[in-house]
Amino acid sequence: MFHSQSHFPILTGLRCCNPQKTVDKPARRIDYCCVQIEDVAGDASTSQSMIETSTILDLIAEGQEACLFPEAWPNVLERLGAQLRGSVVRLGFLDLKAGQGIEFSTALDVAVEKVFQERYLTPETNPGLRFMLSVPAMTIAPREVIQTDKEMLRSDFYNEVMRPNQGWHAATGAPHRSDEHMVTFGAIRSRSAGAYDETELTFLRLVLPHLQRSIRVFRHLAELEARASAAEAALARFSSAVVVTDAAGRIGSINEQARALLAEADGLLIRDGRITATKREDAARLERLIQDAGGGPGPHRCRRSGLMCVTRKPRRRQLQLAITPLHGQSALSHMLSVSIVFSEPNFGPEPRVEVLARLFSLTPREAAVAGLLLEGHSPTAAAEIMSIRITTMRTHIQHLFHKTQTTRLPELIALLYRNVL
Repeated sequence: MFHSQSHFPILTGLRCCNPQKTVDKPARRIDYCCVQIEDVAGDASTSQSMIETSTILDLIAEGQEACLFPEAWPNVLERLGAQLRGSVVRLGFLDLKAGQGIEFSTALDVAVEKVFQERYLTPETNPGLRFMLSVPAMTIAPREVIQTDKEMLRSDFYNEVMRPNQGWHAATGAPHRSDEHMVTFGAIRSRSAGAYDETELTFLRLVLPHLQRSIRVFRHLAELEARASAAEAALARFSSAVVVTDAAGRIGSINEQARALLAEADGLLIRDGRITATKREDAARLERLIQDAGGGPGPHRCRRSGLMCVTRKPRRRQLQLAITPLHGQSALSHMLSVSIVFSEPNFGPEPRVEVLARLFSLTPREAAVAGLLLEGHSPTAAAEIMSIRITTMRTHIQHLFHKTQTTRLPELIALLYRNVL
């Protein structure tokens, strides 16, 4: 039973006229609350409509579930629309600076939805959006406050969006608004369903603060997921093996190069979700270096980078590791705070001369010279391989100096090598 505001302080405005009033139905007992409304004369009156407390709490709970499972949003809005006598409902998040956002709605005609997305996402064309930007957040009002019937009938918005969906009455508002973004809400229903009364508007003022928080959390989580996917895609393009861990060596992200080397369990491996070394002394040193880079254990530890070599099987060269701190701004950045970079010593990046050619606008002959220099050939040896005179080779190298803005051969090779990496 919903007994008082103190038990649910976030549901501001919901008051029980009779805390003991219940309606008995087969198999369950339902709690109801009445919404107290001030009439025009200022006297308190009780609406004939009754709001089922469980409906409000269920909508809030389902909205919280939709933060993690976006496929739940249509069901949340369908339940909200059913509570509003069969309304078509929209709930969205709009980035005011980028002019983009996300939106969920109950069933709309596909052609109408396309028109809405193409023409009615600006305050110049959408009277509801214009109203949201002109009033304080959480101002939920019926359409009759925003437009008269005559004004609506003359509007393109009515003829292209509301009318095809048998819409006549509407309720709209912005449950949240800041300088950067806004949560938008809109509901429409037929003329026969009647205008949105004060009971329904009060009901919306109770529910929408919770749903707007849910869609903001959902949007934030979706943005973080997109950033994580982009970071993983970037890691996959590295020629070196990269592992990102926390201060205890627990792996948070790993690219395919690292996964392949760790799967060999030669020098390094994954054990219980952590990166470690096969030899005890290497494992102990790696653990210390990861802790140093991650800043733990212990408060206010100075985070520092480290280098080490890991012993492998006979006749295989050591793995060289670079362990460095990752400095994030998030309160949870310690969860992924260490970068470990290593590579197969016998593997070197192939001279991708086509990349160098595009990057520095090299001719095919200049790109071939760059590739031979990267392979370690001297200018004389490169000239012999290309069957050209040494003077021609020197001319090509001078062109490379000019295009890469270098002046010496070691500087040129270092620059080319870094760009290949």
